[in-house]
Amino acid sequence: MGSILGFLAEPWFQECRLQRPVTAALLEAISTKMAAFIELGNSDTYTLEKLNSDLGCLASEIAELSPWIVGVKPLTNEKQVRERVASWVEFARDLGLPGGQIAEISKSADRTSRTRPRGRPPDRRRLAVKAYEMKAANHKLTWEAVTEALCDCRKSQHDEYCKESLRQVVMTLQKTLRKHGIVVPPLG
Repeated sequence: MGSILGFLAEPWFQECRLQRPVTAALLEAISTKMAAFIELGNSDTYTLEKLNSDLGCLASEIAELSPWIVGVKPLTNEKQVRERVASWVEFARDLGLPGGQIAEISKSADRTSRTRPRGRPPDRRRLAVKAYEMKAANHKLTWEAVTEALCDCRKSQHDEYCKESLRQVVMTLQKTLRKHGIVVPPLG
């Protein structure tokens, strides 16, 4: 598990923790879950039941956290869906899984690749992380000031809707962080 988490001790990551604490905490949580996923996948007690429970939970948690730091867009065409399914099937084969489990993974990857995520597009989530970090770094900042600095709408003047929209997605971020036990500086 150590090799995938080696970057946590690197100077650039330590600097990231100081400058972008929420981003760093999310990156660390995702990487830790990925390391656990790999470790579990390499275990000798790997069964379909483990795949459906432990690996499924870890994959779901990784998928829930990732859009907060990376842009995730729905796949737009059949070729992209096939490529994603093929990459998961190849990963399962590399793990040495039997054919039945590979078929299950293939079906699951196909289904999730075709399903559009519910809710606000993930690109607003990255904006929420920046807003959270701004507010946490300077507790005196108002939501109006944060919105003025970060809102990506095309309005000439940001209004109450812009402010409330950004504040709500930051509250969703806070809820997600608490759900996964990720500790970050308070908003104040």
